[in-house]
Amino acid sequence: MKKWFIHKHGSKDESEKILLKELKDEGIDQKAVKKAVSDRSDEARAIAEDEDKAQELIDKVEKLCRKLQNLPEPLSTVFADIPVLCNLILDYSRGNYREIPLATVIVIIAGLLYLVSPIDLIPDAIPVVGLLDDGLVLLYVLRTAHNDLMSYEEWREENESFSTEE
Repeated sequence: MKKWFIHKHGSKDESEKILLKELKDEGIDQKAVKKAVSDRSDEARAIAEDEDKAQELIDKVEKLCRKLQNLPEPLSTVFADIPVLCNLILDYSRGNYREIPLATVIVIIAGLLYLVSPIDLIPDAIPVVGLLDDGLVLLYVLRTAHNDLMSYEEWREENESFSTEE
């Protein structure tokens, strides 16, 4: 089994503490983060069942990630987990992997939508600080989907013939 995201509990917990402290200074709490994800659930549901829309979202996420290389800690630790989220969404939308509750898929997609959205709790235009809320949203997604992500990763290892790339 690969050692990634929540498997490294300590570093994620430390990242979350740092992000929460920084966001508290900006007047943002976990309740606001959950609402930001929830507000995107209708759009996320539509994307979950549409391979083309899912691919379009993933393309936007990948483009953003290329711009965000070499992020400082704690953001780099959190953003490093984006590829597995993208792979899961593509496998789900293509019908390759359906052993996951739709609610979890919606949370993941909503988190990715938040990431690429120009409308954030803290505008992304503010260097580094503008990404703190995005980092906390990703942590929320990773914690919410943890067990399902672990199952997905096991499935990927057992079914290497399936590929998210076409």
